[in-house]
Amino acid sequence: MEQYPEKAFDPKAKAKAEAAPKAKAALDPKAQAAADSLVDWLSNQEFTKDSNYTVAVTTGGDLVVSKVDGLSVTTKAGSPGQKIIQHVKDNDATYGNYNIYAVGKFTRDGLNNHAEMCIFAYSGKDGVAYIKCTSPNCKLCKRTLEAYNVTNGNEKDPREPASQVGWFHPFLPVTYGTGRANKAIEEQLTELEKVSQMDASSKSVDKSSFVYGGETPSKPYKPKVKFIHEATQTEKTAKESEEKKTSGRKSIIPKGGDGSTFSKTKRTGPKQTNAPRTKPSGDGNEIKSSRGRKVAASSDSPGDTESGSSGKAEDEQPIARRTRLQSGGDGGKAKGGDGAANTAVGKQSTARRARSKSPRKRRGSSTKR
Repeated sequence: MEQYPEKAFDPKAKAKAEAAPKAKAALDPKAQAAADSLVDWLSNQEFTKDSNYTVAVTTGGDLVVSKVDGLSVTTKAGSPGQKIIQHVKDNDATYGNYNIYAVGKFTRDGLNNHAEMCIFAYSGKDGVAYIKCTSPNCKLCKRTLEAYNVTNGNEKDPREPASQVGWFHPFLPVTYGTGRANKAIEEQLTELEKVSQMDASSKSVDKSSFVYGGETPSKPYKPKVKFIHEATQTEKTAKESEEKKTSGRKSIIPKGGDGSTFSKTKRTGPKQTNAPRTKPSGDGNEIKSSRGRKVAASSDSPGDTESGSSGKAEDEQPIARRTRLQSGGDGGKAKGGDGAANTAVGKQSTARRARSKSPRKRRGSSTKR
């Protein structure tokens, strides 16, 4: 069997692939618009003047809200958390398709927990698709978002951010800020970017990597979260609901080329009625229908028929009349006969017609001439 040489390992190619920036998460424009709308509303509230609030869209399509040192939602009327909940309820057209969460702090003391990093600590390194604040990002937050390749709604914010005395990393046990004595902020930013990129690439980051940053006693933990709004309807549930309605409707079939339709059980055309049949007689008069004769035949009284005779004589009268016309009669009684003779002639005519169907030679008329 022919052997193929294995591809030579290229350490430079591996290092280049690891150093490549992580692709940004896909972002739903509608979810981004909902987050921007909530940030715009928060920016105009009195309770946000002294504290930065942040809204993010997760990679799962949810909205997350937090503030500096975490957002705690209490039942106290008029509190920031309750006002946010009420605003979301009052604007279902904007926020109805999204689950919304309020996120708390990610360190024990909660100090220097920036709003962006609270959300980041909750959602995870790959969990944030978009983030925006009511205030401009500080340099430390902005550099961290860039390292983890998160779409930042404040990236082109022209406002000058405030300096930060202390700041905690959302995933690593390290802190930075102007409170670090004899540690220039630019060197701190460079180190922050380096260790964050390593963490984003799942590389191990140990305490030897922290030269300008201060190591903390423990790692940050996942913050507590409060579910404040449930999605009332998603596009998926709306589609399923419409499909159920459609499947339950009555099926219809095309009626013709004009595009009209009718149901399978719908009657087409006018209702048919049973009209009595009539047959002209030899003298131009009409004979009663078969339906009328049946009614007359069922009567037990001789006076029920129109002629005053019995039902049986009424039934046989047309036959007798035809017989008299064929034998040269004048439409009245047969010669030499009376009512009883007419009945006898009718019976004989019936028998004669039955025999005429036989191949034997027809016999002459028995009527006296």
